[in-house]
Amino acid sequence: MKNTLIAVLILVANYCTAQIYVNQIDVNKFDYQYLELWEHFNKQSGKFYAMVDYGQDAPKSSHSESYKVDERNGEPKKFNSTIAMLNFMYKNGWELVGIKTTGDISSYILKRIPKMKKTDTKDSGTTENKESTKNNDKPEENNNDKNE
Repeated sequence: MKNTLIAVLILVANYCTAQIYVNQIDVNKFDYQYLELWEHFNKQSGKFYAMVDYGQDAPKSSHSESYKVDERNGEPKKFNSTIAMLNFMYKNGWELVGIKTTGDISSYILKRIPKMKKTDTKDSGTTENKESTKNNDKPEENNNDKNE
């Protein structure tokens, strides 16, 4: 029973990790730092498809299947709007850093969100972010002691 529970937890953890599939390739498994995102609107369905260029070798057609973001099963992922696409990308570890406009077509430059590095401080037994301790070398003064 215990082994079954562990196996289920591992499967759930793998399923819940950030994944962006482009042409059935999980982009987040690679060390890409930037990608370009644009939308393709399907008039028949009234939905948007996200198109992603991460540097893959693909035909240069902007509507090529090689650029479409898809579900785990290979079906194209559909979005209600461009903002829904950007929110999806953010939830999966990418942030907007620029907008590129060529003629009447806009695309979005995204950068991988760096994971926070944790460090253990041995003397206090707490874990702190490196970023939060860079400029805090001096202890803060206690103003309550000065009023006595």
